[in-house]
Amino acid sequence: MKKCIKCNIKKPLTEFWRSKSSTGGLYSYCKCCGKEKNKAEAKNRYNNQKKGVYGAFDGNTCLYIGESSKLSSRLCSHRYWIKYPDKAPLTHYPLYIKLQKHHNIAFKVLEVCNDHRDKEKHYIDVYKPLYNKNLTDK
Repeated sequence: MKKCIKCNIKKPLTEFWRSKSSTGGLYSYCKCCGKEKNKAEAKNRYNNQKKGVYGAFDGNTCLYIGESSKLSSRLCSHRYWIKYPDKAPLTHYPLYIKLQKHHNIAFKVLEVCNDHRDKEKHYIDVYKPLYNKNLTDK
């Protein structure tokens, strides 16, 4: 039996995850408390994401400039939709088909800011990306 440091209840050892780095080879909190902790951390990561402007580049060529109030989530979505454009929103499908032609796409956060919509327009003027024009053009 082992006592969970979070809920203060003695539980069987099978109720604790194994850990190579912990003393005794088990985490100090039970699986149930660990799941709650992981859920809370994930929620905080999602809610505390930064706002700003990002760009998709192939070498020095700017392909696309975008903005988001949740930068890391948006960048993950872009990477996924480049891989699977048929799962992207229909309005953006042509963009991902075009981006698939590039093999060295790197996403860069250009600026973390609260006025990301205004800054997006500024960065579009500065970088003149290839695919920020009408996405329905082929």
